[in-house]
Amino acid sequence: MSKDMAKQGEPGELHNPEAIAHNNRAIFFCRIIVASVAGSAAGILGVTGLGGFIFYAAASALVSLLVLHRTGYNTSKYFTSPSALWTEAVGQGLLSYVLFWTLFYGFAYIF
Repeated sequence: MSKDMAKQGEPGELHNPEAIAHNNRAIFFCRIIVASVAGSAAGILGVTGLGGFIFYAAASALVSLLVLHRTGYNTSKYFTSPSALWTEAVGQGLLSYVLFWTLFYGFAYIF
């Protein structure tokens, strides 16, 4: 087995670590962009409190569902674990969401 390939998943199944890293970066960028747009929308719409975090959870789930659909519902082919699709960059996305949420809420309702 070459050093470029790592054995993961089912016996005999190989994953390219560079391809997996690329897929994780793609999810990261998608989640950050969607979190920024969703945060802006939540701020402009005046969503406050727990409703804002539910709004983020829905946007994050939407990203995961769209990527799941794009992979043909076969996450093992593109990621090392199925949970990576749902958990990759959720924390960073939340920080971006809160930043844009409060910024646009301030622009729309405070200033």
